[in-house]
Amino acid sequence: MRESQVKYREIVENSNDIILMVQDGNLKFVNTKAVELTGYGQEKILETPFVELVFPEDRKMVEETYIRQVEGEELLSTHPFRMLKKNGEPFWVEVNGKAVVWGGRPGLLVFMQDISERKRMQDALRESEARFRDIAESMSDWIWEVNRNGVYVYCSVKAEHILGYSRVEVIGKTPFDFMPPDERERIRSAISDIVKEKCPIRNLENWNLTKDGRLVCLLTNGAPILDENDKLIGYRGVYSDITERKQAEKELAETNRQLEKAIERANEMAMEADMASQAKSEFLANMSHEIRTPMNAVSGFADILVDISLNEEQIDYVGTIRRSGETLLFLINDILDFSKIEAGQLDFEEIDFDPELLAYDVCQLIRPRIESTSIERQPCEPEAGKVDVEQGWISCGGCQ
Repeated sequence: MRESQVKYREIVENSNDIILMVQDGNLKFVNTKAVELTGYGQEKILETPFVELVFPEDRKMVEETYIRQVEGEELLSTHPFRMLKKNGEPFWVEVNGKAVVWGGRPGLLVFMQDISERKRMQDALRESEARFRDIAESMSDWIWEVNRNGVYVYCSVKAEHILGYSRVEVIGKTPFDFMPPDERERIRSAISDIVKEKCPIRNLENWNLTKDGRLVCLLTNGAPILDENDKLIGYRGVYSDITERKQAEKELAETNRQLEKAIERANEMAMEADMASQAKSEFLANMSHEIRTPMNAVSGFADILVDISLNEEQIDYVGTIRRSGETLLFLINDILDFSKIEAGQLDFEEIDFDPELLAYDVCQLIRPRIESTSIERQPCEPEAGKVDVEQGWISCGGCQ
């Protein structure tokens, strides 16, 4: 029995769990682990009522549980609660207890396991899940997850905003259940190669039918989910509604098409205008040459008339004919110059002229018409080139 007692004491003292004996609310026995974890000395902890080692907010629950266990109403376990170290720092424990009789009085044998680290990790996990859930619910994109068979096992509330189906209606179905038949075959072929290689899904566009029959375009991005053996167990990712963008791209493409058509028509009109301009230039050149021939005859016969016997007045008339013919030839040459301008071949030349002679020639040109009217002729003023607007005459050295 002594050997057995020594053996069990060694087991109890070297246990990683806290082992306590509680009787009448006081500690009757604690192992080494309880002393180390709480920071109390062996004697001090035995003098401390058990309830004072419990975190204040958990004391009522622990006391009620202790009573039920001692009375045999609850034999095995309690909910996790917090204990207090000597310095006031709380730590979480998970408890198993059993009612015993010691010295003729009922008590409780308690086994406690420190679960502070596990509790911290659980809290961190819950916080992470809550953060992920808040982000997922506030995003404009639809977050989803499918298993290895392509069946939805999770989707955010945006599924209802985008497709009109609730999460309950989506989970258990596959993405292909919401696609038109022709789109379904195209996407199935594309996804097959991606899944086979366990590759991420990058910017895959696919059309889906909403609950009310509208077509929406979703941009899919996702990543494979692998187990510890690198085996594919599913995919998770996001859907982005790009229907408005696709509509804008379609409208932009139509606008570009119309613009290209307008540019093509403008080029055609420019070619037609160019052809018309060339035709006009050719017409001007041809007409100029056609007019030049009879004008040369007029000038030639005027030169012949000068050589025959004419009186002074007739000679003056012939001179006027010659100058008029030369003026028309100059005009024809100017018309030909327009053709050269359009061809980019116009050359400028400097020619001296006498303003007095120019004015005299103008007067000679208009004199026949003036003489046919009832305008009185007067001798010219002594100063040639004088202009009197009020009297209506120009002095040119010859006539008015």
